[in-house]
Amino acid sequence: MLLLFQKRIKPRIVCSFEKDEGKTAYGSVVGVFITYKNLSKIDYLAKLIDALNSIKTEETRKLILERIHTLSREDIKEIEKKCGLRVLDGRNEVVLGLPYVLKEICRLRNQLLNEKEVLIISDDTALTEKLTIKIAKELRFLTVMSKETVLLEKLGREVLIETGLSLQSIDKFGRTVQKFDMIINMSSDIDFHINNIKKNAIITDISIGRKLRGSNTSRKDLIIIEDLLFENGGIINSNPEVFSFNEKISSYVYEGIKSQDSIKPVGLIANNKKFKLKELVDTYYSRNSNSSVFLLK
Repeated sequence: MLLLFQKRIKPRIVCSFEKDEGKTAYGSVVGVFITYKNLSKIDYLAKLIDALNSIKTEETRKLILERIHTLSREDIKEIEKKCGLRVLDGRNEVVLGLPYVLKEICRLRNQLLNEKEVLIISDDTALTEKLTIKIAKELRFLTVMSKETVLLEKLGREVLIETGLSLQSIDKFGRTVQKFDMIINMSSDIDFHINNIKKNAIITDISIGRKLRGSNTSRKDLIIIEDLLFENGGIINSNPEVFSFNEKISSYVYEGIKSQDSIKPVGLIANNKKFKLKELVDTYYSRNSNSSVFLLK
C-alpha cells in the first residue's frame, strides 16, 4: 500500500531557508520520497532526477543531497548532467579542515602531527593535489600512493617548492603500509585490507561513496573518520515546524552555505558516530597514555 501511495505523491517544496539571520533567501528544502525502502539504485536515481527537474527553478544552481555518501562518482555525474545542477559532496571542505583536525587530535594526545607518518591514497584529481600541498606544510613524513607517475612527479616538485619537503611515493600496498600512523583515502577504487594497518592508526576516508565506511569491524583500535562537522551558528535557518538544520552540519551542507574558508571544524563523524574532537580522544584513547582504550585491560 505504501508503494502504491508513494507513486501518487508528487515532490514538493517543504519550506525555504535563509542565510544571515533571515536577511537573505538562499534555497529550498524539497521532499522527494516517503521512503527509500525497496528502491534500487537505478530507480532511486531515475525518480530523483525526475523529481528535481519537475521542481527546480531557473535560479537553482546547487544541490545538497541527504544521501550523498551512498552515491558513486558516476551517479553524481548523471545527476549533474541530467539536472544541470552542481552536486555538493563536501570533499573540498574536508580537505581544508583536515590538517587542523589531525593536528588537534595529536595535541590532545600530547603528540605532534609532524612526527607522524602519513599516507595519502590518491584519486588522481586536483583535490588530491590540493590536500597534499596543504597537509605537507604540517609534516616531515608524507607519502602519496598512485600509479600515475606523471602526477607523482608533478606533486613532488610542487611540494618541494611550496614546503621544502621531499615527498615519498608508492604505487601499491605492501609491507610499508604498516608504518603509517595516519592514512587519508581519496580513492573510490581501492582494495583495502584493514588487518595490515598499523595499530591505533587514524584513517580518514574522503572517497566518493565513503569506500571504507564500516570496514574496521574487526579492528576496534582503528578510527575511521567519515566526515567533518561545522557549526551552523544561525548561518542557515528554516521553518522549525517543518524542517530544521542541526547545530552542527556536515561538510556537504556547509559547502553550500559557507561565506568563508577559515572556519574550523567543531567535530567529526568517526566509526558511525558524531564526536567533538576532545570527546573522540577521550573515547578511543586513555588520557594518560597513547594506547587505545580498547587495548587496555
